[in-house]
Amino acid sequence: MAYAFVASVGAIGDGTNVTTGSMDTTGATILVVGAWDYSVSAAGVVTDSKSNTWTKLTKKDGVAGNVSRVTLWYAKNPTVGSGHTFTQTAGGFPSIVAMSFSGADTTSPFDVENGYNVPSLATLQTGSVTPNQANSLVVFAVNGWTAEPTSVDGTYTLSYHNAYGPGTQFAGGGGYDIQTTATATNPTITADASYPDSAAVIAVFKPLAAASLEWYMAFV
Repeated sequence: MAYAFVASVGAIGDGTNVTTGSMDTTGATILVVGAWDYSVSAAGVVTDSKSNTWTKLTKKDGVAGNVSRVTLWYAKNPTVGSGHTFTQTAGGFPSIVAMSFSGADTTSPFDVENGYNVPSLATLQTGSVTPNQANSLVVFAVNGWTAEPTSVDGTYTLSYHNAYGPGTQFAGGGGYDIQTTATATNPTITADASYPDSAAVIAVFKPLAAASLEWYMAFV
């Protein structure tokens, strides 16, 4: 079964917490949140308005003083529907993007992940990942500190990005690609200025297998 994008929403916080506006996630079988905040503070926790269980992937810190932090979270086989909001509680100067997709493996969707950081560069890559299956979903998120991500190369979609706000939020963003053939990928994210201490993460999620799809459709 091929992945399909359902909806996304992003938000900047108040310096401590952040909650998105609502979106309709009806039909989604996986939710992915990218969260970027201040690594000196305690890590925040992602929740949502439909009380799903969230799994945190490996965070990535920046290089110079470990100021920037970016993390991906996901919820498999989630409860979905209209009026769906997403929150990161605590953490420092947080922003988040929530993305929803249909077509995920509902039992064990996570495949592989990677991350990369730079002290100062005009562009930023996430680090390479190679999906183990065709028709996989690839999701990335970046903490640009003061540099706002504005575009991403290849067939990726930049779902959300925000500017730097002193005392309230780091600049950052997140997006995705839906592959047809399993291909190594290492997207380049360009910002409106040279990246200072910045970091990016990327993760691959497996599609629902054909046999699993037949079983799933028999019970929905």
